[in-house]
Amino acid sequence: MGKSLDSWTIAWFTACAAFAAHILDEAMHGTFGFYSDLESMMTNIMPSMHMVPFRFEVWLVNLTGTMVVLFALTPLVRARNPLMLPASFLFAAFLTANASLHLVMAATRQQFVTGSLTAPLVLAAGLFLFISTARHRLVPLSKQG
Repeated sequence: MGKSLDSWTIAWFTACAAFAAHILDEAMHGTFGFYSDLESMMTNIMPSMHMVPFRFEVWLVNLTGTMVVLFALTPLVRARNPLMLPASFLFAAFLTANASLHLVMAATRQQFVTGSLTAPLVLAAGLFLFISTARHRLVPLSKQG
């Protein structure tokens, strides 16, 4: 039977799953409208700065592709690839910042903000990934016994 999974691998996979749920939450509750409004606002503020119109299909395909890549990197975390250490910290920082922003926006607006349903899950997954990555040692699983 195979070896059990370590906390870093579990944390990475959990972070990927939480981010996937967050993307689904945003897609189902209209986050895309925020990006369209942002594009309009930026064009009004800086008319010389031309922003390419953002389409929902492109947004969703890009995020789905990102999720596939992140899930595909899970075996590299399990194999203790040294490049996955900074990648884990960056992913954890992104998740923590993204979730915190959603929660702060929901609290300050005192209304529903798209993405705020899964933001606590994303925040917990980001913190779990931070802690697991920091505790981890670059020792192959075969030597951990």
